[in-house]
Amino acid sequence: MVSLGSIMNTSVSGMATYQTAIAVSSENVANADADGYTRQSVLIISGPEVADVRRVYDTFCAKKVLESNEDQGRYETAAKYMAYVEAVFDESSGYGISASLNEFWNGWSELVNDPSDMAARADLVARAESLAGYINQAALSLDDIQKEVEGEISNTVEEINDLTAKIAALNRDIAYAEARGHNTNSLLDQVESLTGQLAELVDIQVQTNDSGQVNVQLSGGRSLVSGSTSREMGTSIDAATGLLNVTWQDGSGGEVDVTGQIKGGVLAGCLDVRDEYIAAYKQSLDDLAGTLINEVNALLLSGYDLNGSAGVELFLGAGADDISVNPLISDDPSLIAAGSAGPAVGDGTIAEGIAALSDALLCGGGSSTMGDNYAALVTRVGSDVRSISDFSEYYAGLADFYADCRESVSGVSLDEETARLVLYQQGYEACARVIEILQEIMDTAINM
Repeated sequence: MVSLGSIMNTSVSGMATYQTAIAVSSENVANADADGYTRQSVLIISGPEVADVRRVYDTFCAKKVLESNEDQGRYETAAKYMAYVEAVFDESSGYGISASLNEFWNGWSELVNDPSDMAARADLVARAESLAGYINQAALSLDDIQKEVEGEISNTVEEINDLTAKIAALNRDIAYAEARGHNTNSLLDQVESLTGQLAELVDIQVQTNDSGQVNVQLSGGRSLVSGSTSREMGTSIDAATGLLNVTWQDGSGGEVDVTGQIKGGVLAGCLDVRDEYIAAYKQSLDDLAGTLINEVNALLLSGYDLNGSAGVELFLGAGADDISVNPLISDDPSLIAAGSAGPAVGDGTIAEGIAALSDALLCGGGSSTMGDNYAALVTRVGSDVRSISDFSEYYAGLADFYADCRESVSGVSLDEETARLVLYQQGYEACARVIEILQEIMDTAINM
């Protein structure tokens, strides 16, 4: 037979349980709009007693949120810089390398008609300077974008170190709270928020132990956070390229180059643009400029100018970064060696040979002209930009999907919490009423 004392103890325990439940639901309501907040629930066992206050959490959703953050950070960053790259090769206005290259070839064709025409020679020099200027400007613009990317790499590494230090500090706070039996749910929310931000910057692997502490590694297995200890990343200048390498500090204070191991987040997007796309475009420009310089100069050096002197180079430099017109010819267009025999007053043999270079298959292993090769480069840039933009939109949508997935599990529904509050309040009042009735029964028994 159940004693009155047992009923009294159960009712008192019930009041405490429902009071805890009311507090938890009230906290859920108060944080309904807070970013990164995870809904809490009360686990009630027979008695009734509160066994635990838990975060409502889906491990699969959380993992997918991190992965989608990595991909979104990578392609959003790449898309941002590729838009700048696309502008470098935009010739929709009718000006640029392609148009200038055609004008350059046309200038030689016009000189063939009258090799002694100084006006035609001066016009040809202007066209050569325009072409060299457009090629040079494109290369310098790519260099500028590369420098911007380098700056973001440095800033991102600093952000990573800041986040890992904060995660390590929270791990320490979680261990302290767990050892004293304190609730750690708010600390766990902060850890989840920080790891989400970290995943936007670099691809990571996260393992959580039973107490809620997280260990964070780069995808290549290098530790960033282990318990309350964090290891920093850094940058160093590559002696061969002059560009920044991304490094990781090992346990002895040494730096390990991890540039090639980074596959996600803002860092990966920066490295993709810098090392894959811009590097390839610059190489194509260098190839075009080098071919132009070598082929035109080779013919000119075999000819003679209006004075009967041996020809001199029209272009100086070795590639797109430094191509320029020989100042000797800029100052005196008569030095253009248009003929193959001197004095070449009426001889346009060399000019005709240079004009014919427009149709010569000198690029792509003998498969394309200089004009076609540059057109292919522009097409490639446009294709790369569209591809990266599509990936950016796709992964942004995927990130939104998994964020919604997480919210559907861990988010707060005000309607549901209001219903719970009513239920818990009624339970609290019922327990209070039982105690009140027991008190009346005991008073009656005493006064009999």
